[in-house]
Amino acid sequence: MAYLVFWLILVGGKAALMYGVWRFAKSQGRSPWPPFIASIFCASIVFFALFIKGRAELADHLTSPQNSN
Repeated sequence: MAYLVFWLILVGGKAALMYGVWRFAKSQGRSPWPPFIASIFCASIVFFALFIKGRAELADHLTSPQNSN
């Protein structure tokens, strides 16, 4: 659940920042969709990279000899 919240904050934050880019692109007569889609895509890549790294560190922590009884 925490990962979902983190993803929503990350993507939501990127979407909020892209609102300015969206308005700027529209004011210049350009399509605002490419930068918006690219921003969401990059935020998702960062999230999944952090997710995979966190899962790997958790697995290392659980299997380390220090945690054995």
